Amino acid sequence: ENIIDNALIPMKAVLGTSIPQLLFAVFQMTFAVLTACLITGSWAGRVKFSAMLAFMVIWSLLVYAPICHWVWASDGFFFKLGALDYAGGTVVHINAGIAGLVGALMLGKRKGYGVTPMQPANLTIAVVGAAVLWVGWMGFNGGSGLAADGRAAMAIVVSQIAAAGGLVAWMAAEWMYRGKPSLLGMISGAIAGLGLCYFVEEMLKDSNT
Repeated sequence: ENIIDNALIPMKAVLGTSIPQLLFAVFQMTFAVLTACLITGSWAGRVKFSAMLAFMVIWSLLVYAPICHWVWASDGFFFKLGALDYAGGTVVHINAGIAGLVGALMLGKRKGYGVTPMQPANLTIAVVGAAVLWVGWMGFNGGSGLAADGRAAMAIVVSQIAAAGGLVAWMAAEWMYRGKPSLLGMISGAIAGLGLCYFVEEMLKDSNT
């Protein structure tokens, strides 16, 4: 009987929800994978692929996993200090940003930076990637509430407005300073806007109390 009970543990619901633990684990894994991928953008093309894979595995286990627990677990260090992270502002973005910055500083300045134009190798693929990330962000933010309710709807709407606002702002800035907007600039603005949408609901909630 104990063996059967243990085997069914992944199928049991996460506390306070109807979501199976196995599904919740897969959802959390998407955050872990995305975080490691974000770091590579700061030193893409400057390290061996094998070294990058090794780094992603080691960093995910030694850095991401502890910080994830500290921020999101009810007994976590930062959680007890009152840290607010609805869908990865700290765990994903600050975490990846610091790691990417440290990696870039250790590698040094990219050759040709500021002199040679560094457009993406394939703009079409870059746009497809941005579109996938835009849609995926709805899942990250909307799903982080672990319920299909008003809070999830608010998160999705805020994500959409933030991305669209970032796109329009970057387009307007390029139009003003360069004479014409660029597709690369617009998708850059959209992704930057998505990074600003975390915990807007919590800030609004705090202002009403």
